[in-house]
Amino acid sequence: MSASNLTRQMLAALVLVWALSPVHADSDRGSNPLARFVGSWEGTSADDRFQEHVSYRWGPGKSHLLFDMRFFVNGEASGEGSGFMAWDRENDGLVFHFVSSQGAVIHQAQIAGDSTRMELAANAINGGSAGFPSEFRTHFEFTAEDRYETGVWLQGESGEWQQVMANRFRRVAAP
Repeated sequence: MSASNLTRQMLAALVLVWALSPVHADSDRGSNPLARFVGSWEGTSADDRFQEHVSYRWGPGKSHLLFDMRFFVNGEASGEGSGFMAWDRENDGLVFHFVSSQGAVIHQAQIAGDSTRMELAANAINGGSAGFPSEFRTHFEFTAEDRYETGVWLQGESGEWQQVMANRFRRVAAP
């Protein structure tokens, strides 16, 4: 597998983490922005070659979520990782850390957005050896209650951010 394909696979996996943070109106989800993540999700790239399976569960005291991700290319396992995410109440945004099975450590924090669209900035440590760029951004937009579309963006030589990947996600199991 080329470094470019691995980069796209791993970046797509990270996108899921950000996509669900807006607060829902129902009482369970409305009390904690992380609540809507809990459960199992599947993501697919626009060309259907990349798939991702993600499972979120509460950490101790429901102060954060723990998650596990598995990645597939053309139906074959291609990587995995795990991490945690929390809601930064002071800055009213999502933060998370992800560690890939190849040793990359990704930190992301929300930098812009509203209840239907969010943008996060990401930095990778040891990313190059695992196919991650050192810096990238992710965007998402909800299309339905349990569905959303995401994008991964890289900064070009001119300084402009350019979309390099698009994905669709759906909830497959609630807790």
